Amino acid sequence: MKKFFSKFKVNIIVFFIPVFIYLLTYIIFGVYPFKDKIILISDMYSQYIHYYIYIYDSISNLDFFSLIYSWNIGLGNSFIGLFSSYLSSPLNLIILLFPKKNLTEAIFIITILKIGFSAVSFSFFLNYLHKDNKSYCIIFSVLYSLMSYMVVYSFNIMWLDSVIYLPLVAMGINKIVKEKKFILYCISLFLTIISNYYTGYMVCIFSILYFLIVYFSVNDLKDVKIFLHRFKLFIISSLLAGILSSYLIIPTYFSLKNTNSFGSGNLEMKANYDFIDLFSKMIINSYDTLTVGLPNVYCGLIVLILVPLYFFNTKYSIKEKILYFIFIVFLIFSFNISAFNIIWHGFDYPNWFPYRYSFIFSFILLKLAFKAFVELKNIKFFIIVGYTSILILTIIVIQKLDYDFINDISITLSILIILVYTTLLSLFKINFKKNI
Repeated sequence: MKKFFSKFKVNIIVFFIPVFIYLLTYIIFGVYPFKDKIILISDMYSQYIHYYIYIYDSISNLDFFSLIYSWNIGLGNSFIGLFSSYLSSPLNLIILLFPKKNLTEAIFIITILKIGFSAVSFSFFLNYLHKDNKSYCIIFSVLYSLMSYMVVYSFNIMWLDSVIYLPLVAMGINKIVKEKKFILYCISLFLTIISNYYTGYMVCIFSILYFLIVYFSVNDLKDVKIFLHRFKLFIISSLLAGILSSYLIIPTYFSLKNTNSFGSGNLEMKANYDFIDLFSKMIINSYDTLTVGLPNVYCGLIVLILVPLYFFNTKYSIKEKILYFIFIVFLIFSFNISAFNIIWHGFDYPNWFPYRYSFIFSFILLKLAFKAFVELKNIKFFIIVGYTSILILTIIVIQKLDYDFINDISITLSILIILVYTTLLSLFKINFKKNI
């Protein structure tokens, strides 16, 4: 046990910190099992809990055929589409460890496990990128697992699996480009797709774009043979993941293709909101609504400081910074332009719970924030101080715009926290120089 803990110490710590914070917030806000409020809200209460009861009964009674076809839908209909949309996560098997009357507790355990596992997977990813900065990985892994997407959609737990696998998919793509190894990418993409085909589709879009970024960050355009080889390896491993998951995806396609909503989105080139509105969701306590609200992109105020500093960091190439800048701008336009947003949602406009791919945006921001942090020595003091001043002025402008979901306390607290972070970053930089 001592040897095991020594080897996986960081990952164990990374798992339990966000879980502890999440449980602490449940205690503070009086959520069951600590007090009277329950997590069964919105669609979790009206739909998902009934689906869990159904599969609990089906598996407990060894009636596996009912997971494919159900007589409880009208006069009988395919169940596979509903199963792959809401219930196909392997972690759902945990409900079988509980009595039927305790499914609320089972869902609670599944939720906190997904939060802990997402932190661990992001830690693996960061450790792969920077093997000498394990302690710093803890900070950003916790931020990833507790980003606003995880909190706001905690009762849409079928979408949280992709948050777990996304860092592993990204790590696998890095391995394809740098080491010509494809197994991690193939397996993690397969798990993403079968856990939830909907957010898995979003991760597939991300994979193509991320592959191009990673490849061209370290290779020249003129190396056509190398590109074709890596791209072929990427395509073959992607197809293999698709083939492995086809046992679920193909029947799901036929089950859903005749529904009224399948592929019914209108590809209009219209703005969903004013561009500056997105910044308002990066401030603490900026929750608006689950209907037609703004993207849930908050993942820590320190990210607002560090991401711009990444682009001023001399450690990283101009080419890499341009590629990531283009990707961030593309994601911002995807949020804002209706046609792009609908494409990300499988060509179907989402009813409630908008911008369901926003976890990808937070993932990229946190990766770049980490890259800036570990190479903070390459950033000059006047850039840190200057940018912090601009950031504070922007928050003051946000206050003047008078968003009804942001109060003055949130604005003041955000400014104070940014000042504290800036001070700590400056001290960290000074300490780093002394240790050189």
